[in-house]
Amino acid sequence: MNAMRNPRTIPSAMGNMNMSPEHMLSSVRNVNRSQLSTIAMVGAEILGFFTVGEMIGRMKVVGYYGEVHHEH
Repeated sequence: MNAMRNPRTIPSAMGNMNMSPEHMLSSVRNVNRSQLSTIAMVGAEILGFFTVGEMIGRMKVVGYYGEVHHEH
């Protein structure tokens, strides 16, 4: 929230993060069940919003209009 109020603090906040591959791998390995379920729920919500946005954008629920494929 602080970064949105004052964008100049973003580089200093990024400097405090440990972005080494070993640290990132250990943080992925230490994910507990509640974090995993939260990630899955957020992923499902993002997929749902994307799908609804595609339906609204195309003004159709299924498929695009296309040309008939002719075999030679």
